[in-house]
Amino acid sequence: MLERQFAYPVEPVRVEHIASDELDRFDVLILPDGGNYAAALAARGVERLKSWVDRGGVLVTMSGGTRFAADDDVGLLPTDLELLAGGKEADDDDGNVAEGTILTDQDAYQKAILPEAPRPDSIPGVLMRTRITQDTWLSAGVTDGVAFMVQGQDVYRPLTLDEGWNALYFDAPENLGAGGHLWAENRRQWAFKPAVVQANFGDGLVIGFVADPTFRAALDGANVVFLNAVLRGPGHTARVR
Repeated sequence: MLERQFAYPVEPVRVEHIASDELDRFDVLILPDGGNYAAALAARGVERLKSWVDRGGVLVTMSGGTRFAADDDVGLLPTDLELLAGGKEADDDDGNVAEGTILTDQDAYQKAILPEAPRPDSIPGVLMRTRITQDTWLSAGVTDGVAFMVQGQDVYRPLTLDEGWNALYFDAPENLGAGGHLWAENRRQWAFKPAVVQANFGDGLVIGFVADPTFRAALDGANVVFLNAVLRGPGHTARVR
């Protein structure tokens, strides 16, 4: 999208090369949705990536790339994936003895058969509206209503004010859906959750998109936020040039 739509040069980098000194030639690295970054990079690659960001690099992640950056074992983004709202909490292992329960109705039964740590229902593809946070440069040039094509089940908790910024967050339940069908449970849990987050990491910056802003090059508003991340991001780091 950067090359074809905006004539801005990019250079593909193989994941295995992230662990090399080649990364130092770049100001911005984009991790799109993909495979298992943690497995492909291994421990050495993850530490090399973190070192590059810490020294002033800008890491922009999308969907699966954001899931990788937010993983506790990686620690590049200070947010967490949410479990299913209203689901049961995981219990300590007490062998094969379970606490006695009384199931009073069908709803109680449905909750009882949920996994110990259930995830939200997966979304096959829905356009969701967002709201902007006005005190961050990442939302410059856009207004409330920017839509993202959301797929999957990755819902994140909002960043606290001392962790970073929720540059864009999903709209209220009644205004959330802009196209496609969204279950009521999804509406309630996705509402007011972050769509784009930014956090400082050492002298660098990590920007995470919950969904791909370049989806089919069709989301003009999301494109602006993506361009802000790529083009403005390096100007907001402490890298010495």
